[in-house]
Amino acid sequence: MPRAVFSLISMKNTTTPLGGISIIDKVEKDFGLVSSVFVGILSHAYIGRMKILLNNRLTYATSIHQIVPILSEDACALLGAENVSERSLYRTVEKVGFLAAPIIERYQDFLNARNLAGKDQNIDWSSIYFEGKKAEIGALGYSRDHRPNKMQVTFGIATGINGIPTALTIQKGNMLDKKPRHPNTLCKHR
Repeated sequence: MPRAVFSLISMKNTTTPLGGISIIDKVEKDFGLVSSVFVGILSHAYIGRMKILLNNRLTYATSIHQIVPILSEDACALLGAENVSERSLYRTVEKVGFLAAPIIERYQDFLNARNLAGKDQNIDWSSIYFEGKKAEIGALGYSRDHRPNKMQVTFGIATGINGIPTALTIQKGNMLDKKPRHPNTLCKHR
């Protein structure tokens, strides 16, 4: 078999879904969301990995440990991410968690500056269970997953009538939906 034909046959065929990448790119170009919220708080490397996580949510919605096997070099290049590994993605989530207060504040400033946050908000509460017993935020409580023997984490998200999320709260699993939250636990629309 001639060499040129053999090299074409042995090439790995890969595809890169562009929908999520296009949305992230368009929102950044038209509104500057990523630069408004993350620049100055996260380094360039973290911002690239944050875009990988956003793209995963928009395109695949898989767990973090499943991202790297399906991630293409093209997607990394288009999103400005380098040296992406499962560990680096988990570290990105952890870092965003530690920096949640200034990130949420900037996100809310972004929404307010563009008049995207409505005064009427819908709040929805849910919970997740997890394996293990070492997470401080986990607690036994009402389980929407019918797993009362597992530690729970309760979370709430506020969305405007326009569907844009404006606030998020994460609580111990033994918090009731109806129980009032301390004002600082739910970042409110200003």
